[in-house]
Amino acid sequence: MASRMNRRSRIKNQEQELESIMISRASTSSLPSRYNNPFATCWTRPGVLAFRFPAGQSAEKLITQLAAQGWCGAIIGPHGSGKTTLLATLRPLLSVVGRGVHVVDGYEQLGRLARWQVRRHCRRNGTGLLVTSHRPTGLPTLIELKPSRRLIDGLVADLCDEIASPITPAHVAACYARRGGNVREMLFDLYDRHERLCRPAPVPIS
Repeated sequence: MASRMNRRSRIKNQEQELESIMISRASTSSLPSRYNNPFATCWTRPGVLAFRFPAGQSAEKLITQLAAQGWCGAIIGPHGSGKTTLLATLRPLLSVVGRGVHVVDGYEQLGRLARWQVRRHCRRNGTGLLVTSHRPTGLPTLIELKPSRRLIDGLVADLCDEIASPITPAHVAACYARRGGNVREMLFDLYDRHERLCRPAPVPIS
């Protein structure tokens, strides 16, 4: 009886391991290739797409500035300007310097009471506070993001590096003008444009 139960247990474990392997393979194989569309979200999401710093700025300089501000600061910028991407770039450096910093992405979405509670929590625990917001929040501004056409051109060049993309500077200029510097929406538009340009032409029915 015991041997039969052990055998069933081993079979169940083997089935679970096989299922795990199949799921892993399926998820890996389902990832789109950058050669198919370099503007797919799996290549442009924060943490994957590198943040492009304005001239004269760097991650190290921002950490130094944050320290000078008492480890309290706000990343200000409109929708899709790269605030979350910048946070993903700064997080590893914050862990390296060994300073506890509470991070809030979308600080202005919190109510007045919630913001006060966050600030009080940081004061009581001796931690810093780094937030993102679309507008000034009363916290010292760490950096204000204003995506430029030059920055967009650099992002597109990075994404299309060594790829024969049908996207032209004219396409990028049109998206920039239409979206008013919203990088996220521009990348969505370029994804759609890339799909349309690469889609095979329909075969006429004879």
